[in-house]
Amino acid sequence: MKRFDVALFGSVFVDHVLTGFDRWPKPGQEVFARHYHREAGGGCFNTACGLAKLGASTSCFSVVGCEDGEWLLNRVRSCGVCVEQVRLSSMPTALTVAVSLAEDRSLFTFNGANEELSSWLESPQLPGELAAARHVHFAYPLPPDPGLGLVRSLHANGSTVSLDVGWQEDWLTHASSWSLLREVDWFLPNEAEAALMTGKSDPEEMLRVFASGGGRGVAIKLGPRGAVLFDGAQSPHKQAYLPASGRLAQVAGARTPSSASPGSRGSGRGRPRSCHHLGSYKAALSVEVVDTTGAGDAFNAGFIHGFVSGLGSETCLERGVICGSLSVRKPGSLNAFPEINEVVQYHEYYQRR
Repeated sequence: MKRFDVALFGSVFVDHVLTGFDRWPKPGQEVFARHYHREAGGGCFNTACGLAKLGASTSCFSVVGCEDGEWLLNRVRSCGVCVEQVRLSSMPTALTVAVSLAEDRSLFTFNGANEELSSWLESPQLPGELAAARHVHFAYPLPPDPGLGLVRSLHANGSTVSLDVGWQEDWLTHASSWSLLREVDWFLPNEAEAALMTGKSDPEEMLRVFASGGGRGVAIKLGPRGAVLFDGAQSPHKQAYLPASGRLAQVAGARTPSSASPGSRGSGRGRPRSCHHLGSYKAALSVEVVDTTGAGDAFNAGFIHGFVSGLGSETCLERGVICGSLSVRKPGSLNAFPEINEVVQYHEYYQRR
């Protein structure tokens, strides 16, 4: 019997989040944030904490500085995440300065102790340690060597696998990376990452490229427009019809499940252009945006929680969109993450529409 629901391997950071800007400064100018918040960050910790809040047991495989990492570990422990596999390094803990505007955010990062993750992948003990979980999520640009062997070993030991590499241009543009997409159960890029990897600008066309390239399952995060998904397991002929009946959420005043309503964001910001989609589409919820930092990781947590709970791919997509939408209501990546009862309420709202 597996000890954990989800094990997570990848980069972690201390996030310094600046919010409340009216505009982005021009070169040589200075603008002032209205709010500052320090938070645990990085795809590994963000996703693990979100999963724990939804009720999943999680374990993290990451590296922090021995001199400055204790605050970060205590924060993650407070969310119910097991950190016994986290390694201590003589290097400083990685940090990110996140500048968040209503539409999106920009990140300035020092990678610090995360540099030691690549050598950890070579450890002969790692596959067995990760396989203590039913599902393994890599929040890391997993290289095909040794990544392919690692993923196959996890599958052989009964663990499913997901991957979110983040904005890693070398990985996203290297031809060998496609071999991993044919092995992992789910690839979870955002729209910019998927566009760079496929050379396409329309989400439906991105899904077609991923499907033709042999991707097993791909969910693309579209920010305030929601998300789209291709599930190769449910589409054996790599072709599925989806009526384009949904409209995209308007980011406006905060709503409750009973009163929230979708709305158009105008041309260029609406649903994917085509009327016949390869896969599934879910619109984002209408919420008041405070800070978008970590919203993609929140989506991942919701999606993975649905997957390990045995839900169908469309419901996983819906759960991911709900968690991603609700995570932007407060500063920091963890403060607004919903608990399972709130997620269920919004599932019921989707079903009533």
